[in-house]
Amino acid sequence: VKFTTACGDGRFQSFSLGSDGQFGSPESSDRIFDAEEDPVFIVGKRAGDDLLFVSFFGNIYQISDSDKAPGLISKRSFTKDVKEPWAPGGVDVVAYNEAHDVMFITMHSEPYNGSHKNGAEEVWAVSLESGKVLGRTEVKHLVSLSVTDGEQPVLFGLDEDGMLYRYEVKADAGFTLEETHSVEGVGGWAIFSLTES
Repeated sequence: VKFTTACGDGRFQSFSLGSDGQFGSPESSDRIFDAEEDPVFIVGKRAGDDLLFVSFFGNIYQISDSDKAPGLISKRSFTKDVKEPWAPGGVDVVAYNEAHDVMFITMHSEPYNGSHKNGAEEVWAVSLESGKVLGRTEVKHLVSLSVTDGEQPVLFGLDEDGMLYRYEVKADAGFTLEETHSVEGVGGWAIFSLTES
């Protein structure tokens, strides 16, 4: 068993748990991100064997932890071609659908220092391969996302007040979202993941 996490100095560190229940020595990457200029949200998501971490300023860091020490595969901006200022915000800000190789990211307008905690005004669908924004959907201050992996994805979002929303993903319309259901009082700012049965 192995897990990888971001560190405050811009490195990533992997920890392995042996069959004897003991942790080995942590393995550290070189410095991958600048914690002052482009800090990352602490919650990453798996994309196949890799990890995706989103930065406060709209970069996706794709990390491999298949070797002993983690390493950077790519860094790309998905906000550079957008005229008005937007940035990611919330807690669990990215969800990944493997079938379409698409990320869904919680976004807010007019970012400022500290606005990375703000709930989303929109969810953007972004191609992992190209980093291009495929579609944008207005939402109600979501702070956490999760999406199913199938060809017809369903996305779930949790807002600042603990309301859970269910969205059908319209793959043929830029991966925009259509709200189909909501449930009150689910909980606080949760981090969650889904598995399909």
